[in-house]
Amino acid sequence: MSNPISRKQIEKALQQKGFVPDQTGRDHRYYRFYYKGQKRLSKTKISTGTGYKDYDDNLFRLMVAGLHLENIKQVRDLLACPMTEADYITILVNRGKLQP
Repeated sequence: MSNPISRKQIEKALQQKGFVPDQTGRDHRYYRFYYKGQKRLSKTKISTGTGYKDYDDNLFRLMVAGLHLENIKQVRDLLACPMTEADYITILVNRGKLQP
């Protein structure tokens, strides 16, 4: 298993890449991806409970589908910042989830 990523770093990375907090529940925050001002299908939930200060591959596995990515490595790349917003948009376009 790879190194965990802190919840704080995850939320910062999401916001840097066009995700916007959409709603906040008691135990989680939801983020949606916006492109050219339009809400898209990409979304993810960040748990804010004390047991979720760091995320590992088990939680990243749950994020793959909501982010329309293919695997945990892509989720890690998105959240640890080797993947840029432009790279993410290219993936969404290539997967047919977003019109350029």
